[in-house]
Amino acid sequence: MSRFDEDLQAKPVDPPPHYHWGAIGPVRAAPVTVDGEVKGYLFVAIDAEQNSAGLVAAMERGFAAPAQRSWSRALESFAARGVSAAEAFESLLGSIAPDGASVAGTETRQFADKEQIADELNPERLRNRADLRSNRQDGNYSE
Repeated sequence: MSRFDEDLQAKPVDPPPHYHWGAIGPVRAAPVTVDGEVKGYLFVAIDAEQNSAGLVAAMERGFAAPAQRSWSRALESFAARGVSAAEAFESLLGSIAPDGASVAGTETRQFADKEQIADELNPERLRNRADLRSNRQDGNYSE
């Protein structure tokens, strides 16, 4: 008989505590900068019942995955302690990321939703959508 003969039962494991990333509707956001350049925004849902917070990062602006994970881990740390998303967001304003590479601003802005943040950070998204709409209207679009 080998150790592989036993039938092992899978044990369900709860995911680590986290905030919901899918904020619906308006969000408050603070810029995250590297050397003074905005690389992303920490956000929190205006509707506190959503308990939603996270980071929306610019694509292709040198904001490395480790820097993004650093902010995500900071948020996860607050969630693990049972801190609301709004309180976690407020606590991170003006702080330096745990990896030391980026800084969260102290000034916040309200956005209509996370998509508006992503569009501001990645203007090519807007151009691509406008081109797609134009092509559809001109009949030049095929799926």
